[in-house]
Amino acid sequence: MKGSNIGLHDQVVALRSGASQMQHLIRVMMGVVSSHPDARVEPRGECRLSMKHVIGAALGMVLVSVSVSYGQTPPAVSSLSPSMILENFSAPFVTSDFAERLALLVVEEKYPKDTLVASGVKEVMDRDGAWWVTVNVEFPSASPLRRVMGPLLPKQLTIQIRKTNAEIVSIS
Repeated sequence: MKGSNIGLHDQVVALRSGASQMQHLIRVMMGVVSSHPDARVEPRGECRLSMKHVIGAALGMVLVSVSVSYGQTPPAVSSLSPSMILENFSAPFVTSDFAERLALLVVEEKYPKDTLVASGVKEVMDRDGAWWVTVNVEFPSASPLRRVMGPLLPKQLTIQIRKTNAEIVSIS
């Protein structure tokens, strides 16, 4: 329990530190402060930053807003490309409807039609960072699984789909 409090404290400190660095960069960009090492003061008194610092500040704002909007720790930056970070800016990349269609596509593409057929979606549940899509399945009479497993065949499959990048986490 104490370890989890330390982790939360570290996250808050890191968030505050990132926010103060962003505030400093914004002040520098607005010309209020010109003490940034890569900033140069123009003859008219304007302050300019290199493009890498402007992009870094923008990405920092995106990451903070993603964390706040999801109410949880965002995925590790290394796991998402810059374009996917932007796709997740205001809402998760994968919507409920997208997850439903993707789950049906996975069943149709993964399993041969003579073995297993999707017959619709029962429900789509929002579980933190993933959608859990329950797909109703049927086994054709000629299915080899029907001969082997008989009444033990499942009536549904649950496909977990990550909201940030449409990764298929599991099929069960």
